[in-house]
This record gives sequence, C-alpha cells and structure tokens, in this order.
Amino acid sequence: MRKPVYNCYEDTALLSNILLFTNTILLFILDNPSIFLYFIKFFLHSENSLSEVHDLSHRNLNFGKNIATLRIKQKFSQEDLAEKAGISRSMLSKIERDEVSPTIAVANKIARGLNTSVSSLLDDVADERVQVRRLDDRVVQEDPISRIQRELIMYTSDLGLDIQYIISPAGATTGILPAHIPGSEKYVLVEKGVLRVVLAKNSLYELNAGDCLAFIADIEHEFHNIDHDTSSFYVILLEPEAVKAAPKKQTCQPWRLAGVTLLYPFNPELLGSLSQVFSYIC
Repeated sequence: MRKPVYNCYEDTALLSNILLFTNTILLFILDNPSIFLYFIKFFLHSENSLSEVHDLSHRNLNFGKNIATLRIKQKFSQEDLAEKAGISRSMLSKIERDEVSPTIAVANKIARGLNTSVSSLLDDVADERVQVRRLDDRVVQEDPISRIQRELIMYTSDLGLDIQYIISPAGATTGILPAHIPGSEKYVLVEKGVLRVVLAKNSLYELNAGDCLAFIADIEHEFHNIDHDTSSFYVILLEPEAVKAAPKKQTCQPWRLAGVTLLYPFNPELLGSLSQVFSYIC
C-alpha cells in the first residue's frame, strides 16, 4: 500500500511558526545591520586567519609549535595552560596546531600564562651578547579581528627587552591586554595619529604624534586608536630581569626627557638612554 506523502503546507500551525521565525530574523537584521555585518566580518576573518597562519609559516615561524614546546617544558597540560590563560582547551589546541590565528589579546594571555612575551613565542632568538635583526627579517603578526598589525623589531631574552611597532586602523582597539609579570615596565611612543591608552580600566591618557607614555605594566591595559585615520606607535616592554639588573636610583619627582612623561619612579640612567632612542625616532 502506498504511504501518503506528508504535505507541510497542510499543517497551518507549522507554516505559521516558520513564517514568524523568518520574519523575526529579517526584522532583527533590518533593525541591527551593524551587528549583522559584524558577524559576517567575523566569519570572513575566521576563514582568512588560516591563510594568515600559512603566510607566517613561509617565514619560518612556529608560533603554535613554540607554545606547545614551552608548555611541555613547563610541564603544563593543555587544560592547565588554557585555564591560566582564560581560554578554552579546544582554542589552545587549534592555536598550537597553527590552525587558527589568535587575536592580540588571546596571544598575550597565552604568553602571560607561560610567563613570557608574545615576541619570544613568535621567533626563536639565540642567547647572544649581540643580536642584529635586519629589516627583512622582522616578524609581522596581524590580529584577525581588529586588523591591527604588530611588527617585532627586537626581542632579547637576556636583556628582557621587547620592542614592537604597531599599526592600527582607524577606530581599532587591542582590547584589554593582560597584566605583565610584576615589575615589568612599558613605554609607548606615538609616531602618527591619536592613541588612547587605558590603564587598569579607569585611567585614560590621550597621546598625539610625538608623545610618549611610560607605566608599570603589571596591570591590565588597552590601546585604542581614536583617530579617523591609521595610527602607528612603538611599544617597548622592559621585563623584570632587566629591571633588576640595572641599579636603582629612586626619585619621586616626575621626569620629562625628550617629551617622555613618567608616571612613577624610574631608573634615571635607563631613562637617559631611552630618551636618546625616542629623540632619534621622532
């Protein structure tokens, strides 16, 4: 006996629900076009992130492999590191296999969980007294969401010095970056545009081209390009090893060297060297 064919159009209740659901989705898209476009952009960037990882691999970078190597060396499981970094284990696994490109915020969280810097995970740097990094050898990493580009100028594990050059599209933000190891110092020099620096979620500093900012980096912070055009700036991170190595001559007076405004007592000898660097760049 031939079975009767089910005709959904005969079920008016089902058809009514389908039409109601479809109408709701369409109204949401029309009322919130920016949210809809954001999700489209997010998924497109997610697809593009894979090709970005391939581009990095052509430059002999092993970002994911370096994470896995250091994680195993420190005897962390993927679950342990994921918990320390505040991300999911599946996300960490994909990053270690170089299947996805992490955002700047996620990369910083992973580096913080491993007690190191993003720069040290981007490239293998030999422990030598003298290091030279040529222009063509610089490592460039692009955030798949914000499209902020971060160029590694120099990283020295012995000196605890990390110098980066950041190019940020108009309106782009790094998101909240995790605190660095206690005792870390960070210097920011704006080359172009207007940059807003948010410290500990409540202190705001707006920097124009040529302005410099220095702060203790063991707090959460964020960089936001509030200009209508692309901004560029340098970020210098000084890790605790270098801070401890330099003799301290503390002073509570604010320093003003080559346009550098200091927010806390620094090593004056170190500041003299940095001010010369800033003057040369400006």
